[in-house]
Amino acid sequence: MSEYDPVTLGILWDKLISIADEIYNTFCRTSFTPLVREAFDAVSVIFDGRGRLLAQCAYGPPSFIGTLPLTLQHFLQKYPRESLVPGDVMTTNDPWMGTGHLNDITMIMPVFRKDELVAFTGTVNHLPDVGGSTLSAAAREVYEEGLRIPPAKIVKGGELNDELFEFIRYNVRIVDSVIGDLKSAITTNMVGGDLLIEFLDEYSVEDFGSLSEAIISRSEEVMREKIREVPNGLYNYEFYIEGVKDPIKIACSLEVRDDEITVDFDGTDKAVDIGINVPMIYTNAYTKYGVKCVISPTLPNNDGSFKPVEILAPEGSILNAQPPAPVAARQITGHYTPIAVFWALSKVIPEKVLAGTGLFNSVQFASEGDGRGYSLPLFMGGGLGARSDDDGVNTLSFPTNVSSISYEVFEDFCLNSLLFEKRELITDSAGPGKYRGGFGQEILVRNLSSKPIQVAFKMRNTEFQAEGLYGGMAGAEAACFINEQEVHPKKRYIVESGGAVKVRMGGGGGFYDPNTRDIQMVVEDVRNGYVSLDAAKKYYGVEVDLSTWKARRIAE
Repeated sequence: MSEYDPVTLGILWDKLISIADEIYNTFCRTSFTPLVREAFDAVSVIFDGRGRLLAQCAYGPPSFIGTLPLTLQHFLQKYPRESLVPGDVMTTNDPWMGTGHLNDITMIMPVFRKDELVAFTGTVNHLPDVGGSTLSAAAREVYEEGLRIPPAKIVKGGELNDELFEFIRYNVRIVDSVIGDLKSAITTNMVGGDLLIEFLDEYSVEDFGSLSEAIISRSEEVMREKIREVPNGLYNYEFYIEGVKDPIKIACSLEVRDDEITVDFDGTDKAVDIGINVPMIYTNAYTKYGVKCVISPTLPNNDGSFKPVEILAPEGSILNAQPPAPVAARQITGHYTPIAVFWALSKVIPEKVLAGTGLFNSVQFASEGDGRGYSLPLFMGGGLGARSDDDGVNTLSFPTNVSSISYEVFEDFCLNSLLFEKRELITDSAGPGKYRGGFGQEILVRNLSSKPIQVAFKMRNTEFQAEGLYGGMAGAEAACFINEQEVHPKKRYIVESGGAVKVRMGGGGGFYDPNTRDIQMVVEDVRNGYVSLDAAKKYYGVEVDLSTWKARRIAE
């Protein structure tokens, strides 16, 4: 640290983060699919020469940022540093080495300066298709879920691995989009390498390892300082989530020991025979994200940010599933790990956590099409849980931060065979509280084509609602329908020509007793159509006169 004064370190640190952002912008500009350009279901990062995470882009799901460092270590086991040459690009989509399911492709490229390996760049992006059955929770083994690529060099010394590309072409439905995004990821990493070398030359950084050590050490120092502010102790929380047949128990034990935190999921139920199991690499990523959200949310993510945090889960449990367990919809379960962290810590630092959230859900639309097929997930946000000092945000994708693809773009990618007929907030869906949760949304999509389409639901909060905290109430549940008939939230269906798919997203939980909510805030919610007159009276104890917009608290 002595080599860099705080001002210089801050400038160089910010510059590295801006380079990661520029790498990502390159990805968006060159991608063939809206999954990267519009949904931001991708990420770009920079590692130092030792393979430690150094900087990340501002976009991208937390899972990718958390899995990439471990994926790089798997690559280096197969391809030791001394065997790498300029122009190599390594890739895999293996769920246990990559991001937890087959649809995400990881690429990492070594960066050389004057024949010395000084850094790595890395990307992950969600491919629209990897063969197998369409992306759903319905598979019973990972073999049904698509093409599984072990660690391999997709580029060798600057030359494309044509045999690997041909193998992929033979196994996917949407060849142009998949191959296009693979080449986009390769180009993005190469641009990242060039930007990094320009940075080192511009700022005369001769020892990149020294700079990375300063950044990582400072981050670790700050994280440990923040952990010390939490009282030592063992904080437990157990809850249930919906499976297919029976509820699934998630058990979380979080221990704070001075400047370190251990999260142990011992007691969690075993893996199941549908694709909602979670590889440990994904559990590790999202749980650490949950810890960081509470402990030090503004600290930039790098290796030092996560050093004081250890994640454990029993082998064979649903949070540490082993091959060949199906994992295509691993987010259905894995996204509950930060929730477990929040609720465990709510007992000691309630002001830093959220109430329960109407979690992000998705529906996969797929068809043979006319001349070319399509397969694309519709991402949908629910209501965010309330905070201790504010209402929850409406329709936010949590704990991931992918975005909804604009409906015009979605329709175009799907060959204009779909029409979005409705998207609206659901009245009374937010969990009541002094601070209410965010509202869920309802979306209606119609099949305009002359052919049937496949629809695969990957939904949560359909049986267990987002709970409130400290007297706050639960948000409304989620549900999915085909032609107004409610269907199973984790299965695949055929929708005939003219058929309609409707999804209702859950609302967020409230914080504190709803009877303590400011009367004027209740009036504004009624005026905006968020809360009905009946709900205002029933949950908030407030009677609103629509003719004058005056209100009074109903005497107990």
